[in-house]
Amino acid sequence: HAGPVLSALSVLSVLSAGLPHLAAQAPADRHMLEAYQDSLAATRDTAGLLAHEKQMMAVAKAHRDSTLLHLKLGFLALRVTDLGGRTHLDAAGSEFEWAADLEPQWPYPWYGLGKVELEDVDAQAPVMTGFQTLLGKDPMTRAANAFARSAEVDPSFVKGLIELAATALEQRINSRITVAREALRKAAATSAA
Repeated sequence: HAGPVLSALSVLSVLSAGLPHLAAQAPADRHMLEAYQDSLAATRDTAGLLAHEKQMMAVAKAHRDSTLLHLKLGFLALRVTDLGGRTHLDAAGSEFEWAADLEPQWPYPWYGLGKVELEDVDAQAPVMTGFQTLLGKDPMTRAANAFARSAEVDPSFVKGLIELAATALEQRINSRITVAREALRKAAATSAA
């Protein structure tokens, strides 16, 4: 059962939320975010997630410039969305945008924005999506752009590369496939290879 894991991570995340992070998305920060996402994925307790969100929001009021806190809130809102809380999708997008404003050179804010756009693909009516696709403003294109940005700021960011490649293949638009191919070529010279 994920409750105790989430509770322990809740305490740690709330306590560490305001700490300054000097390195640009340091490996320890990435591991912490991945562990946090894993703990969120392991729970289906929406009430517990909403209580956790309320705690984190109280901390966020005092630490508005904590990029990691905004990322955690974004991933939390995405999980609530996955469990049926569609109203949290906008909150997730706002948190990732805030994180991207604070740290535009970190890949996780862009990755999160891409995940929000992918969630939005399922929420939109096909007629609206078709019209937006013609204009290049559809959620899938916005997702591909966000994943491309995560790969641009960090060519070794594997999660962003995988999502970029999958999104490009699903779109089957040559320009997106070219962007994905170039990102994967850049990644070949990094630890992501």
